[in-house]
Amino acid sequence: MTTTPDGGSAAPSPSGSPKRVIIARAVLLIFGIGCVILAQSLAKSSASDLGQARAAAVAMSSIDRVDPALEGKLVLASGHATSTQGAVDPVFGVTVPPPRTGSAAQG
Repeated sequence: MTTTPDGGSAAPSPSGSPKRVIIARAVLLIFGIGCVILAQSLAKSSASDLGQARAAAVAMSSIDRVDPALEGKLVLASGHATSTQGAVDPVFGVTVPPPRTGSAAQG
């Protein structure tokens, strides 16, 4: 027990001495800075990997048919999907309704 300035007694700090608190805070600060540096490094490598994938991708001239010459290559294809039926995944039991046509904004 320690004595307070007014003569009463106070229990010791549950977190320990001020020196231990400073050391704990410093360790947490260094750990946090390390996490930020690691996250930035991973983000940069992901961006680099995406750039390499874009450079290696082959654009399809037509998405109406499968081109056997593109077998085993990274293919970039885009187009509009139209359907009057929804999609069903029997393995996971997921059902997606068909896409709506028209404007999403209503006046």
